[in-house]
Amino acid sequence: MAMTDEERELSDLLERVVPQLPAPAQRWERVRERMRRRRRRRAAVGASVTTVVVVAAAGLLLPQVGGGPGASPSGTRVGAGSGPVGSGAAGAGAPTGSTAATGAPASDGPTPSSTLLATAPSGYRLYLYPDLAGLRLTVPHAWYALKAGTSAEYVSTQALAVPEGGCDHALDDFCTPLVHRLDRGGALLQLSVVHGSAMADKFRLTGRRVDTAPVATACSTVGGTVQLTTVLTGPGDGDDLVTVTACLAQPTAAQQARVRHVLNSADFT
Repeated sequence: MAMTDEERELSDLLERVVPQLPAPAQRWERVRERMRRRRRRRAAVGASVTTVVVVAAAGLLLPQVGGGPGASPSGTRVGAGSGPVGSGAAGAGAPTGSTAATGAPASDGPTPSSTLLATAPSGYRLYLYPDLAGLRLTVPHAWYALKAGTSAEYVSTQALAVPEGGCDHALDDFCTPLVHRLDRGGALLQLSVVHGSAMADKFRLTGRRVDTAPVATACSTVGGTVQLTTVLTGPGDGDDLVTVTACLAQPTAAQQARVRHVLNSADFT
């Protein structure tokens, strides 16, 4: 049946106004393409979020640069010298030499950096210590003397020897360079020099005192039961001080008095 001119015009108008629907296969392909694009967008968003999380976590795990809160502290560790007890300071420099005393008790270690002087009471020896601000110390003839370390001198009623490892890192800053533990009535004296104008002025005003102190672990380890200490001010108005620590093992009153006499009779050139 042939279309009239009016019907043909109407058909052409409808084709232009109403969109032609694609075939069903084309529609499903477009739907699938939209779904694929949507999945790709979601995957891209998820990957971005994951990257942010990983970077943030890495920032927490990696150490901070430039000493921030997460940085590992650094330090050094600083070495303790065989300085005087309680001073926390190192003593004078290395010894300049020594003069051995003829007939002095033999020591198993080096001789002290001291000079044996000729004038001394009967039964005593008089030593001069140039490294200890010119200290002069009168000790019983049978005592031993030793320098063990960079800043301290030692005298004892017993034989002395530098311990293994030396004395520069001594327990309680008190070295015990003994051949064996203190015998009953034995004594070990450590002499060290420090410097400080204010401290020197203070001790010049208070005068010399020999005090009983708590027994340090280093002293008790070698059998010590009594510990004496004193501070000797150097000559003139200088800033030299010599600290002396004496470790005694079960001393009698006479033995303790003898050590006190040694400390009280010390002077300087």
